[in-house]
Amino acid sequence: MLTVVSPQKLYLSPGTVMRSPATWQEYQALCEQRGEGSIPRLKYRSGFAKVDVAFT
Repeated sequence: MLTVVSPQKLYLSPGTVMRSPATWQEYQALCEQRGEGSIPRLKYRSGFAKVDVAFT
């Protein structure tokens, strides 16, 4: 299992759920990096960004 989280790259193994403090602007940047795809799932709530990588 490999996890990489940096301003340039986000890679999480299938089945990983990550919750991290984030601003709305940081969440929007993650959404832009992901592009039009639906994986990973991204959610924002109360100052936290949640990244959910489903099993494929």
